[in-house]
Amino acid sequence: MHSKSISELLVEIAETYNVAKQNLPSFQMARRNIQLQRDISWSHWYEVSEQTLIQIMLKVSGLSKAFDAHEKKTPIEWIRSIQDVLSKAEPDFTVLNDDVIKAENAFIELIIALNFNQAALEQRNKSISEMISAIKDKSDNSQELVLEAISIDPSVMSNLTIEKFIREAAETQDQKFLSKIPNAMMKKIPRPREPELDKLRWFMRIIADMQQKENPSLKAIEEANDILKLMRETEDTVEAIRHHIKVRRKDRGSL
Repeated sequence: MHSKSISELLVEIAETYNVAKQNLPSFQMARRNIQLQRDISWSHWYEVSEQTLIQIMLKVSGLSKAFDAHEKKTPIEWIRSIQDVLSKAEPDFTVLNDDVIKAENAFIELIIALNFNQAALEQRNKSISEMISAIKDKSDNSQELVLEAISIDPSVMSNLTIEKFIREAAETQDQKFLSKIPNAMMKKIPRPREPELDKLRWFMRIIADMQQKENPSLKAIEEANDILKLMRETEDTVEAIRHHIKVRRKDRGSL
């Protein structure tokens, strides 16, 4: 794949990311207002894989038509195909429910769950959906994953898997774990990570996907940093990038 196409693709994605971050305060305010007006709860969506959530969103939004063609396309051609469809897309909420109100509520819940999944990727290098899946599989790291999920979205405590895990901890009187939950809800634990590096962590995921690897290569992140300025340049920038790739590997290894 031509390097120029990759560079252009990364710039396009970065522009979309920046707009989303700029609109985040408005989104959060709208979410709070909607919660007051509608009976919604999105924690059950975390039981669904991240990939499936995205597929559902594409289908509801009408964007799935952009992915119907089987011909090979460059990344830039895919972006243009999506943009063409986006200008003509007509949402179909009946994909979620035949009842209009329930369908609208489900769509709102889906958007909120996807938003928190992105926040988790930015902070912990893994989505809440991935955390839930690992907890269901009884990962050795389940307690830490529960606390991570709560620190990103406290409403996850109403999720079936998380609720069951906490209930079992209460039944076995695991006070050490239970005592950490309030701090997780206040985002004091696990240790918060620098918000200015959210973009770096998120792009490590994007680039890993593009490379079809679990973790991105150092060279690819260096090149992306040159283009997008994902982190502040220092004399040890390469070593800093190497460190964050190692942190990502450790985070992903907990799943």
